[in-house]
Amino acid sequence: MSNGLKPPWNTQRRYLRDYFHPPGSNVRIPILTAKTHLGVATSRGNRLENEDRSQVGILEMPRGRRRGAWLGDIFYFSVVDGHGGHGCADFIRNTLHSYIERADPSQISDLLQNYRDRGGYFRRFEPKSLMDLQRRLDTAQKQSYVELSLQRMLSRFGRGNGGVQMSMEERLELAFLKADQVFMNGATTQNAERKRDLSGAVASCALVTSSDPDQPFWTANHAELHIAHVGDTRVLLCHANSGKARAVTVNHHPDNPLESARLRKFASGFVTDSFGEERFGAVANTRAFGDVRWKRMGVSAEPFLQKLDLYAPSPKDSDVEYGPNEDSVYAYMVLVSDGVTSVASDQEIIDIVKHHTTPSKAAEAIVKFAEQLGTDDNSTCMVVRLQGWPEGVGKLVDTGVEDFTEELRGWRVEGREVGGRRRQ
Repeated sequence: MSNGLKPPWNTQRRYLRDYFHPPGSNVRIPILTAKTHLGVATSRGNRLENEDRSQVGILEMPRGRRRGAWLGDIFYFSVVDGHGGHGCADFIRNTLHSYIERADPSQISDLLQNYRDRGGYFRRFEPKSLMDLQRRLDTAQKQSYVELSLQRMLSRFGRGNGGVQMSMEERLELAFLKADQVFMNGATTQNAERKRDLSGAVASCALVTSSDPDQPFWTANHAELHIAHVGDTRVLLCHANSGKARAVTVNHHPDNPLESARLRKFASGFVTDSFGEERFGAVANTRAFGDVRWKRMGVSAEPFLQKLDLYAPSPKDSDVEYGPNEDSVYAYMVLVSDGVTSVASDQEIIDIVKHHTTPSKAAEAIVKFAEQLGTDDNSTCMVVRLQGWPEGVGKLVDTGVEDFTEELRGWRVEGREVGGRRRQ
C-alpha cells in the first residue's frame, strides 16, 4: 500500500469519490485533473521528508431539505501538516473523511469517557456542542417505543441515531475528536505499534456544497462553506470585488490569547524557543491530532469551526454588479501549510493567484514563491475556484482586480537572491 499504513490501521477508511458527475450527465470528471477548477502543489523544501498531505473528493452524505442533510454534492478539501513523523498525517489524510461521513450521536458517550480517562486537561472534558447533542439524544431515547422505532427507520435516510439530527458543525467536531481518539488508542492487532507512534498533525478542512442540486458549487447562485481546523495550516478567501484576502482560520499557537487562557488553567509548559517563538512543551501547536505525550496537558483536536455563505455575482445585465451579497462573493479559496505562511503574508498568497489562468498554475507559483523566500519547511498549497472567478476569464488582474503586493513580492525575492549571491 502506497500510503504507508498497514491494513488494520484502516478500519474506518473509505476511499473518497474523486470524480464529479455533472447534473444530467453520465460523464465522470476527475476532480484532481480539473486544472481549471483545482490546483494542488507541494514541496519537500530543505527537509529530508515531506510530511505534508492533502486530500480532495466528494463525501457520501445524506441529502434533503432538512437540518443535517444537504442538497448537492459535498466537496471535501483538506491540507494536513504532520510533525514528528508522517504516521499521524497519513492516518488523518486517509480516514478523516470517513469519520465525518459516519459521525453518529451514539458515539459521544464512549468518546468523551475515553478522553476523560486520560486525565489532566481532559478529566472534565465537556465540549458544549457535543454535550448539547448528547442531551438531545437522551431525550429522544426516552420517547415511546413506537416513536423511536419510526425515527430509527427514518435514520436510514440520514437523520442520525434515534432521529437526532446533527448540524454539519456537530458532525465535524465529533469526527475530529473521534479520529484523534482512534489514532491514539490504536486499532486491534496493531495496538502496540500505534502507541509507539508519537507523531502529530494539524489540518484544515473545507467542505463546500451547492444549495442547488442541479449546479456544482462553482456555478451555483448560493453555496455553503464549512471550515474545520486545528493547528496552523490556513484557509484564505479572495473577495471577488476588492481582491482583498480574508483569513477564515486562526493559528492555534501558545501566543493566541484564547489558547493561552485555555491551557494556563491546567499546565505551565509554556517556553520560548531560540527563535523567540512561544511553544507549549515541545510543540508549536496547542491543537492537533496525535501528539500523545502532550494530550494530558491540553493539546486537543477540538476544531475551530466556521460556516460561510458563498454567492455568485449578479448577472451581467443587472444594474448592480455584486448585489446585496457583495461581501460574500469570493473568487477562490486557498488552503496552505505553514511552510508557506511562515514566509508569505495572506495578501501575498492571494495576490499571486491573480496572475495565473488556472488554479493549478497558481498553486505551483505559491509554493515556488515560498521556496524563493527560503522557507525551511514543507510547503503545500491548494487553490479552489469559486463563483466569483467567472468562466472563460483567465488572469484576474486582466479584469481589473488589484494586486496589492506585486512590488513588495518582487523586492523580497530580489533581496533574497542578492543576499544569496553575497554569501557565496
